[in-house]
Amino acid sequence: MKFRYIFVCLLAIAAVSASLAANGSKGKRVVYEGSVSLGDGTSGDCRFLVELEPILFQVESVQSKYRVIRINIRNNSQSPLKLTMAKDSVQVRDGSRVTKGNLNLADSEPAWWDGLPLELRKALAYPDQAAIRRGEEENVFAYFPAADLSTPPAEITFKIDSVPGAPIVLRQRGTAAAKAD
Repeated sequence: MKFRYIFVCLLAIAAVSASLAANGSKGKRVVYEGSVSLGDGTSGDCRFLVELEPILFQVESVQSKYRVIRINIRNNSQSPLKLTMAKDSVQVRDGSRVTKGNLNLADSEPAWWDGLPLELRKALAYPDQAAIRRGEEENVFAYFPAADLSTPPAEITFKIDSVPGAPIVLRQRGTAAAKAD
């Protein structure tokens, strides 16, 4: 039975690889970017970056339940960016389908979380109440149901409570619409 499972997994990976290789995109990263002006808007931007490798994204998961997206935040603004786990949220869109993410697996998967080494838990934990100051960088990990997100999304929406207005939208690099004449 174990051999059969491994064989089916390898067959699935080969099929995905073959379909991606046909259009030349095998192994190419998908990069998402977004930014927001903090404070008075004249002191620089806070930038958000996500890099996904499509093949690995499809085969890697946490507990076979969650796909993980790492959001890198780099604050180039004079104003600090405050994150708050209870009020911040993340979601992805693929076509018309929207999937909400989880910023805290400690609550939804406590047995798995408690089994991780302390240093890994610290690295994966949402930087709750952290102020990301000018020149600082932080990574946020968002977890999405694997059954609802089998391929990289079209866009990622990150709502940070301390940033007024619309959420930060991270779009794929190079997907800007063509300008009509």
